[in-house]
Amino acid sequence: MSHSNPSQSLSSDVQPPACETPDNEIPARTSRAGLPAYLTAQLDWTLASLGLHCATVDSGRLTIEPAEESLHFVPQTNDAAATTLTRRASDAPDIAALPAEIPANVESVIDWLRLARGIQAQHGSGAWEGQPNHEPNTVREVATPLLAPFQIRNGHVSLAGCTLEDRPSLRVGLVEARNGEANLRYSFFGPDGTAINDHAVDHKGLNQVHTVAKRLRQTDHASIERWLQAVEPHLGHDGGGSLALVDMVDLTVLWSRWAAGKIVVQFTTGPSVSIPFAGWARDYVAGRLAAPMFRCATSGLTSYEVILLDDGTVTVPTAIGKCAISGRERLLADLDTCQLTQQTVGRELLQRCASTGQWVLADKLTTCQWCERKSSPEKIVDQRCQNCRGENRLASDDLRLQPFLAANRDAVTKLGKLSRWQGWLDDQRGVIMGGNFRQQTFFVFNCPTGEIVRSGFRNRPWGKWRTTEGLSD
Repeated sequence: MSHSNPSQSLSSDVQPPACETPDNEIPARTSRAGLPAYLTAQLDWTLASLGLHCATVDSGRLTIEPAEESLHFVPQTNDAAATTLTRRASDAPDIAALPAEIPANVESVIDWLRLARGIQAQHGSGAWEGQPNHEPNTVREVATPLLAPFQIRNGHVSLAGCTLEDRPSLRVGLVEARNGEANLRYSFFGPDGTAINDHAVDHKGLNQVHTVAKRLRQTDHASIERWLQAVEPHLGHDGGGSLALVDMVDLTVLWSRWAAGKIVVQFTTGPSVSIPFAGWARDYVAGRLAAPMFRCATSGLTSYEVILLDDGTVTVPTAIGKCAISGRERLLADLDTCQLTQQTVGRELLQRCASTGQWVLADKLTTCQWCERKSSPEKIVDQRCQNCRGENRLASDDLRLQPFLAANRDAVTKLGKLSRWQGWLDDQRGVIMGGNFRQQTFFVFNCPTGEIVRSGFRNRPWGKWRTTEGLSD
């Protein structure tokens, strides 16, 4: 089928939209009595919508009769001896003006279709109604493809609040002349009057449909008229609005089913989580639209496999690892590598090495006897960390020294010349070493306040360091 945006053109050399119902199939025909296939398809659609069918083709005429399952219509002969149709039930259209026999030629059938459209416009909502073939009828049909991919460890998955909502599209069929011959062109529109493009028409199955029991009522007539007025400017050649509505032979509301709800993951012991979904029901059933995966709130990773951790966190396998110390599964965001042992462990078990800045298991660190910070064992020599053993020169104008200099003038004199001070400083703690040719002195102090935390000395050249708390080798 060839398409032209925003409408579809049907001619005798292409297959028209199907118009059979699953329970009462109208046999597909390429033609009837020499009529083009597109015209017989529209005739069958109109007849099915009215509860009629083409009974016989005799001597170049089509005989129209009520379908066997219809109780609405009976043939009637008027005073002019022309066979017509009349309604039997009060809720059926008044089709007394429709001939029960039609000459089997294009012009006569089109005239009959125009007449039927005129009757349709005055009855009920003013539109036929249909549905794409193979639309799901039950939630169960949608549930299977939505739930099948999930794997829940120690739990199960189910649907909650799933609805199948009928959403309308409007099909308008207009007769137009092409190369001197009459043709039928269908255009499709959304509820807001926007033309539905060719891809969406095929995707939603709007060109393969069947009649359905009426959902619309007389009270919907005004809404259908407003809808038609909104799309009228797009009904002409190439959307130019040049065709008159008198050329309309089909106005059909097509109902497509929109599925929406939640996929609920329930664990045997613990919480449940919900995964919202929404989409065309036929897409889920046909596998064109996959069920949404569960998304881990912490990692952002997604999966159909969902697990529950000991701490109550719901996540996915790719977002977890195992702590080498506790053996528990943890989120990767809560794990890190000990730079000393290369083990993957919980972050809370790690502590930063004061000498290297690397994260190391806290129970693997050793305390420096001077600054009391913890460092990796290989960075501790003579019970002092790498920083406290260093020979880094300190700048006398370092602002972090000012609180210490102001609060400890007597102590400063023991350090000798400022140019010879060694040690290290950070925002919280500092170590200063200095002295003369006979003795060295050190102070550990609080940088913000200048308060001395610890001090000590040693005699040159090879004496042992003595601190206020005792001896340090």
